[in-house]
Amino acid sequence: MKVLTERTKIASAINFKKYPVVTIDVSKRDDYGIVGCPVCVDAGLFRTGEPHYVRATCRVYRDEQKLTFSSGCVGLSADFGYRDIEEMLEYANAPIIQKDSEMLVVIIDSVKRIAYSPVVVRTGSRVDPHCQTPISLAEPLSFASFFKEREDAGR
Repeated sequence: MKVLTERTKIASAINFKKYPVVTIDVSKRDDYGIVGCPVCVDAGLFRTGEPHYVRATCRVYRDEQKLTFSSGCVGLSADFGYRDIEEMLEYANAPIIQKDSEMLVVIIDSVKRIAYSPVVVRTGSRVDPHCQTPISLAEPLSFASFFKEREDAGR
């Protein structure tokens, strides 16, 4: 894991697509923790030769306090409507995360209008499209300070 601090390195990493960019807004939370951005995890190819991407969301669960990828379930329905199109559009421009590669994690707080130094992290060597967590990081990226900050503010 390496932290980018120079302005030119941050700009080139984001603008020239050197890495897939994952954005975590620490102010966007639900009952379980921090909700990140949608991503597509590269799970190889189908037998037809088409790419197989697993839809997932970057999450930081309150009890784990580290970055993880969470994929939902898939349900088939007889109709194809607005919600289906809306979900497809949500993942249309999502970054594609591959195994054994690096990605850029940009952490922001949109409420406080703070941007933290981006971090380059390496993904694990295994993709499991049938698992709730399709891919993991080679080394954990902790968010414990963001939860502690929120708890201290609530006192």
